[in-house]
Amino acid sequence: MTKLTRAVIACISATMMLLGVAPIARADTVPLIDDPLHGHCLAGCTSNGTNTPIGSNPPQGFYFQASPASSGAYFIDVLVPNNMLIAGPLHITGDLTFVLNLFSATAWTSGELGNYLGFTNPSPSTPIGAYLPATQALEPGATGFFVFLSSFGRSVSLPQQGSLTTGPVLNLTEVLPAGSYIVAELVPFIPESNLPIIMTANSSALVVVPGPILGAGLPGLILASGGLLSWWRRRRKIA
Repeated sequence: MTKLTRAVIACISATMMLLGVAPIARADTVPLIDDPLHGHCLAGCTSNGTNTPIGSNPPQGFYFQASPASSGAYFIDVLVPNNMLIAGPLHITGDLTFVLNLFSATAWTSGELGNYLGFTNPSPSTPIGAYLPATQALEPGATGFFVFLSSFGRSVSLPQQGSLTTGPVLNLTEVLPAGSYIVAELVPFIPESNLPIIMTANSSALVVVPGPILGAGLPGLILASGGLLSWWRRRRKIA
């Protein structure tokens, strides 16, 4: 049985009540989804192989696709460097509306994001080492992240990764500190099953880069992405 924290259970339970979803559903009605979600934006963000710098702050016009196309309870997470306290809640607008609240007063500083959120079957792996090094290149004092999280109140369908269909396009109202991330999860509506909770691919996690870099346009954004990737490669060689 998939075991979740009370905060996550409350989000999923409320969504199921709205949908009238029975606790047990036929297995052939839900696809076996275990491939990651992928973050994109309408303009100004390209994966550098480590993460995906986003070209606006507050982040605007971003969306997630799935591989394969999938549906379920849709979670949005904002990861804020834990040395940069910001007041919540945070607000998502656009095709969907979310209010994101602080998940825990204890920051995520080790292990995997899926486990920190209380998921026992997250896929793919989301170790903090996939996020923190790039953040520390921008915010050296960060040792982890405060996580703001919410779920939209009904089933959401995410289109196939790489398709021309964007899926719900979202905007964040608040300006985020440099080194913050935006990721998503998709939770199947079968609590008794062992279907995986679909996490965002590490290379597709949207990371906020500093304002001066954003002002430089696409060339500056490419330079910033390359700098973060070079720093990460040097760190791996030293390790």
